[in-house]
Amino acid sequence: GGLADVNAIQVDPQRFQYKDNVNDAGQHMVSMHDWSWLVRPPVMVNFTANQEFVELPEEAQEVLKVENTSNVNSSVQPTTPEDLLHVRGSIFTSQHAFWYAVVFPGQNDFRENAPQPRLEIYPTPTTDSSKAFRVLYRAGWTTLSNMNSVANVPRDMEALLTELVRGFARAAQGARLTQELDLIDASALLNRLKTRYGSIQRDLGMAAGGAVESLVSEVYRPFTSITKS
Repeated sequence: GGLADVNAIQVDPQRFQYKDNVNDAGQHMVSMHDWSWLVRPPVMVNFTANQEFVELPEEAQEVLKVENTSNVNSSVQPTTPEDLLHVRGSIFTSQHAFWYAVVFPGQNDFRENAPQPRLEIYPTPTTDSSKAFRVLYRAGWTTLSNMNSVANVPRDMEALLTELVRGFARAAQGARLTQELDLIDASALLNRLKTRYGSIQRDLGMAAGGAVESLVSEVYRPFTSITKS
């Protein structure tokens, strides 16, 4: 399941690579919305002595939360790569505070894609530490390696994936891709799925600090009106 029938799309096989088309459509689908079904269970990451970064899971697309498991009284604060560089150059250091920033390493080999993003951290660990950070993240698209692969999506997302595959296929035949995608962006199917996965957890708890989440992408999510201090 999860893949459209290539024979029903009416494409020229000389100009159309089905597996690549599905992967292109899937990459676009996961970026259309902050889908709750892409939020993975937290993972533990390790510290390596004198290494200024930690590796993220290969499928990670967005870092949502980082916690220090070795010291419950230690805060872990997100910042920008520029500010992290500034902090590293200062004389300030603390065992009760960590900073992190997501960075994208450059390509090491022209025959391979660039490495996955990673977390640059400060202070730099002085010893190896197993399961030092707990990371909550939103995953990206899982690339299909062959036509026997099943798309790593919920079953009710297959209809949207199929529509996107068809849109990319028509674009391969000369249609305007932006026009094809605009039609899907305005579709009832997409809006229904946004609502479906925005309300999968009806109660999000009290709004911290008396304010609801301000992210525009979260407008489909419910919230309670009771606040906590």
